[in-house]
Parts: sequence; C-alpha cells; structure tokens
Amino acid sequence: MSIDMHRQPTAVTIDPALLANRLISLDELCVYTSTPKNTMYKILARGEGPTRRKIGREYRFRVSEVDAWIDQLAVTA
Repeated sequence: MSIDMHRQPTAVTIDPALLANRLISLDELCVYTSTPKNTMYKILARGEGPTRRKIGREYRFRVSEVDAWIDQLAVTA
C-alpha cells in the first residue's frame, strides 16, 4: 500500500442554515469566516473576536455569536 504524500487536504464545508446555535471548532470558524488560522489566533489573543467557550482542550464558538461579531465588524468599518 502506498501513501500519497502530495495529496491536498479536503476543505471543510459548512451549511450555515444547519448551524444556527451549534458550536464549531477553531478550524471550522476559520473556514466559516475565511480567515487563516494564524490570523484568528492573533485576533483572539488581543481579546477580540467572537465569544469562545473552552470544552475539554479546545475552544468552541457559537455560530450565532460569530455572525453577530461579523455584523459588528461591518458596522464599525
């Protein structure tokens, strides 16, 4: 069995209609907002960004709060 080391990772797709009040991971947040992971880490380190909850070792974000944060950015820009 051979392993293809040059295979591109598959993109995560999120259907916003199904997410309303679900919690998403940091990776899903980055896909949802089209923001690179390093940039999102910097935003969160400054105390900005959507409200986060720590569940186990990971942070989770409520989609409705992410949408509110994006709307707030649009108003202040």
